[in-house]
Amino acid sequence: MFIATIAGRVGRDAELRAAPSGDSVLNFSVAVSRKTKDREDTIWIDCALWGKRAEALAPYVTKGTALTVLGSIDRREFQTRDGTQGFAITCRVSELTFGGRSGNAESAPAPVAKTPADAPQDVPFDDPIPF
Repeated sequence: MFIATIAGRVGRDAELRAAPSGDSVLNFSVAVSRKTKDREDTIWIDCALWGKRAEALAPYVTKGTALTVLGSIDRREFQTRDGTQGFAITCRVSELTFGGRSGNAESAPAPVAKTPADAPQDVPFDDPIPF
């Protein structure tokens, strides 16, 4: 088992299901692309997020959403319909962040700083943090 950080875009809306144990699991695929001079390669990683976070994040993990996941990577082997051996890369997600890089800097969302609406107006929020 390997731990990896994966940044890409969700390929289809996530599916929230109940496992036989009763735990909630959110399944989704992330496309990770790599461009070279003459071509672009894309691999798909099947991701699973478990528990209460799966339930809370299900409405937000939709097709096209840029995100970054941290989790344990594994390889699952299977037999295709034509009888050949295939494999899939899977990730059991431990952390998920929305708005990750998805292959190039132009597609990464710019960070946005906002002042909370209920914050006192006499407290400056643009001061540098001392650490």
